[in-house]
Amino acid sequence: MSSRPKTPPPADEQQAMMYGHPIPENRFAVRDLVHKLPGVGLFDLRRTESGAHTCTFCGACQKKCPVGCIDVRRDPSRSHGKGKERHFAGTITIDERRCMTCNHCMEACRFDALVPTELYHEHRRRVQALAHETPKLSAGHGLCSGCSASIIVNQVLSQVDSHYVVSGATGCLEVSTTRYPYTAWKGSYIHTNFENAAATLSGVETAFRALYKRGRLKDKVKFIAFGGDGGTYDIGLQALSGAMERGHQMLYVCYDNGAYMNTGFQRSSATPHGAWTTTSPVGDELPGKLGHSKNLTEIMVAHRLPYVAQSSPHDPQDLIHKASKALAVDGPTFLNVLSACPRGWRTDNDEGIELSRLATDTCYWPLFEVNQGKYRLTYRPRHKRPLGEWLERQGRFAHLALPGNERMLGQLQAWVDEEWDLLLRKCDEIPESRWDEASSRHKAEPFVMRPRRAHLESLGEPLTASMTYTALEWDDFDWGRHSGFADGGFED
Repeated sequence: MSSRPKTPPPADEQQAMMYGHPIPENRFAVRDLVHKLPGVGLFDLRRTESGAHTCTFCGACQKKCPVGCIDVRRDPSRSHGKGKERHFAGTITIDERRCMTCNHCMEACRFDALVPTELYHEHRRRVQALAHETPKLSAGHGLCSGCSASIIVNQVLSQVDSHYVVSGATGCLEVSTTRYPYTAWKGSYIHTNFENAAATLSGVETAFRALYKRGRLKDKVKFIAFGGDGGTYDIGLQALSGAMERGHQMLYVCYDNGAYMNTGFQRSSATPHGAWTTTSPVGDELPGKLGHSKNLTEIMVAHRLPYVAQSSPHDPQDLIHKASKALAVDGPTFLNVLSACPRGWRTDNDEGIELSRLATDTCYWPLFEVNQGKYRLTYRPRHKRPLGEWLERQGRFAHLALPGNERMLGQLQAWVDEEWDLLLRKCDEIPESRWDEASSRHKAEPFVMRPRRAHLESLGEPLTASMTYTALEWDDFDWGRHSGFADGGFED
């Protein structure tokens, strides 16, 4: 036998863990269940005694999947037979990296065609253990109902298994979780000014590093900063750029809700083109915000960071996985996460997660990562949906449905298409024009927005916080009975 030592795997492969637990990332892939080897991956297809699979490619599992990681396509030209002897042909593909092991797909299948493997059970046990962990952001904070900021914080902090220090920029998250003399943060938390969350945390990280060198500190500490788009895209960009360029050991998480929501819905450089805010009003002189949003994720990539990613809370596996990888990197990392704001977006409180999913399906907010300069798309919708489907659900875009604003809607769609095609080239993906040649990317007729009547009726009113239905009786709300101060939700 040869005594030659085995070649060790690359360093990134050694550290690649799935959602913070020790299942190597390379054990998960996008697999076609029809043609894969038995026992490999999360699922097998059940076979009959003759060796044929029992799947009819009906798509029931695809419809029930909450994160859309299943793609089912039937090939009618190859199906044959009648009744019980009928054989169906097609493909069923599962993106195992995003599977939540929720069992919905298996429950929806009438033929029990999906058979879980041992890897599925192992993955499910670890995901359930993660779901039962106590949230690191205490209940009873003052964030609005339906706000995604608290979801993002809990998903990111779930991957921290050691001491940590959080620096918060001024914004909705900071003012709602640190009402003096209480705090919703269970770890160390520091807040200074609006513009210098990254600079403050870089100073803390440097102090801790000095203690390590002197031998006065042994436990490792994670350093994480949270900031909204106002405190990140605009006011805090200088401090963020400096901290990233200096190479501090820290993760910066931007929760992007597209405006300065905390102070009354003013536009920021993350606000989409045409959005209605208090500083970009809709009227005869101005049709909403002019100019497209800044691409902050690409700005961070230009800093040559070891890891940069874009994610959304509607896909917890994607966000948790990226947070786990970012926290494991030795150096500065950045996450840009879409955060739905019911009040600023003028939507119902329970629509945030659905709108976040729709933002990725329209490719307004694509999910991707840049690891050591290499782009990788972590989610690609089977059919790219028109941007208008996302816009018409939000009151801040209701004016785009009025006659004369078709040009602005077309500009938005063209901008999203260009940005998406550019990202596909960077990720070395198939162009959208060739992605699905069987169906057109857009409908033959132009998309027509159909906003809600309440959104259209509110177009002439002043833009105030009371324009959401949940705030109509704001002054009569029983704060003593419903706030965290009454039930002890906050910690001293």
